[in-house]
Amino acid sequence: MLTEQTTRALPAQLDTSRRYLVPVADEDGGTHLALYAYAPRVSAWVTGAGVCGTTTQQGALPAATPLTCRDCEALEEGYREMLEGRTDPHRYCPACNRGEQR
Repeated sequence: MLTEQTTRALPAQLDTSRRYLVPVADEDGGTHLALYAYAPRVSAWVTGAGVCGTTTQQGALPAATPLTCRDCEALEEGYREMLEGRTDPHRYCPACNRGEQR
């Protein structure tokens, strides 16, 4: 387990126009971070793949669940900055960092 952070707690009232970072499980029992967003087509909150690109199971785990993925852990701060509007989204883009056209 890499982190024991509990700062991933979701607010009591979720805003359906926002996305949140939540811990999720993969098929092998690993724990990753994924975006948690409201999907109007199915009228439900859903999770995507891990921010590292790993396929994960649907559904958020409790906020205090420790991460086991080093890549998700390394990407967490950048994702939080972007979700909170505190940075240029291309700051963490590998193509932009190589000087390629966007």
